[in-house]
Amino acid sequence: KAASAHTHALSDLTQSAATVGQAVVWNGTNWVPGSRREMLTAARTYYVRTDGSNLNDGLSNTSGGAFLTIQHAVDTASKLDNGGYDITIRIGAGTYTAPIQLKSYVGSGKIIIRGDLANMTSVLVSVTGDCFSGVIGSLYQIQYMKLVSSSYGLSCAFGGIIEFDNIDFGACTAS
Repeated sequence: KAASAHTHALSDLTQSAATVGQAVVWNGTNWVPGSRREMLTAARTYYVRTDGSNLNDGLSNTSGGAFLTIQHAVDTASKLDNGGYDITIRIGAGTYTAPIQLKSYVGSGKIIIRGDLANMTSVLVSVTGDCFSGVIGSLYQIQYMKLVSSSYGLSCAFGGIIEFDNIDFGACTAS
């Protein structure tokens, strides 16, 4: 589908209900109040645990602080401007059964998804489909876990990069 150009009058912006200094975003029909990406000023770590919740902020390694799913942590990290700082997603011991779609993000830092350094098989990603799949403009490091898949353990396309180390590739049926 070809991109189309949009021209809008200043009155369109002033009628958006945004306050002075607030960002506005185009929702396809109107300008609406939006938010700017948070820009990191230091490295950040998010935590994922099997007893966490995606309603948590992901910033502490407790059941009341950690996220429940790896995908939610990736979604949260990809919404930031990492400002050149790395974002680490620490995965707690357990089995995770949802495929993870790695997303593009803003900034020159990378997103590191790390299991248990002491026992890489204590974090198991066992899914139907690809365990981790990457997209354009993403650089991810996947570390210290076991991957089991009905397809690929790691899959990347269109210029995305997945670096990996200390991965136990279990049964992955695609070659």
